[in-house]
Amino acid sequence: MWTSEAFEEVMDTIENGTTSLRKENRHWNIPLTSLSYHLYGKTRSRKLGPGGMLIVKEDQVVIV
Repeated sequence: MWTSEAFEEVMDTIENGTTSLRKENRHWNIPLTSLSYHLYGKTRSRKLGPGGMLIVKEDQVVIV
């Protein structure tokens, strides 16, 4: 399994034009879709579980 640090290093080399997506895919064994999604801004959070809800204190209404 790859780490976030390795992933960032791979993305830096791809963005600089030093290497290609396919070459890094084979070398680091990172899925090609993950690399391309990150490169073109179609990423998702790796955090699983329900999302939280932030509430601004000024926007709260108390119903009694």
